[in-house]
Amino acid sequence: MAIYSLGTGKMQRVDVSANHAKNNLQIGQVLRMDGYDNPKFIIVERGQIDEQFGYGRRYKTVNMRDYRFGSHDAFSMDFEDGINRGIHVYITPEVLPLDDCLHYHELATAQIQKDADAKATEVLKFAHDKDQMRANHPELHVGDDRITAAKNIRIELKKKWPSVKFSVTSESFSGGNAVNVGWVDGPTTEAVNKILNKYEGGSFDGMTDSYTYSKAPWSDTFGHAKYIHSSRELSRAMFERAIKETGLAGVVEESARGHAWIVRDGNHENAELIGRHAYRLSAEGC
Repeated sequence: MAIYSLGTGKMQRVDVSANHAKNNLQIGQVLRMDGYDNPKFIIVERGQIDEQFGYGRRYKTVNMRDYRFGSHDAFSMDFEDGINRGIHVYITPEVLPLDDCLHYHELATAQIQKDADAKATEVLKFAHDKDQMRANHPELHVGDDRITAAKNIRIELKKKWPSVKFSVTSESFSGGNAVNVGWVDGPTTEAVNKILNKYEGGSFDGMTDSYTYSKAPWSDTFGHAKYIHSSRELSRAMFERAIKETGLAGVVEESARGHAWIVRDGNHENAELIGRHAYRLSAEGC
């Protein structure tokens, strides 16, 4: 029976002699990866060829750097031939003796226990940290959702800046949820974010357009949201005070909702200087 692959976009036979060689690598054969710090692996077991899941052998390997077991499929690798395939695993001509194979196998087996012990310690520490946080912050609500996060953010902001009125709302949408925090005058965005960041459930990577969830004792105890947004604005009074103190010409406009801003009316430099001074004034005493 002939076996074909469509991985290249066209039908190619894979039951050929070059691939038979990949299916018959030796115990002790060394593999190397181009990319990800260029690790090397040693084959310690040869699995069976199961044509139901693809024509090729799966090898059990040990990473020769961190001593962890892994696996490599025959047809995901190539013999060293000088062709640059980007991040790829290559089969080297190096074959280590059986004693070395047994040594790496023993190291990898021991590493499994080390990893299990480290995980158990991490779980215990996580639980201990949560207990300590609950004991140290009896004023906060306990929960792991956005509603609880919003309640606790209100409490923390009120305690830190009692004279500033913060708007804290939460919402849920198809891509997740968020807590939105807004205020007029008062502390800087950076100062407020030191509190808000504790309630974020992860982070967004604009380079890969992906979101990575993370678990932390604080957010797991006192709530979290996928996104935490902060928005600081200044009042008309603060802008007018800045105009008076700087002596610069400027015009303040205000929306029906009370949002104020400097009209740039051709003099961008003045507007920029007035705005900077207004933000500095706003944070005084906070």
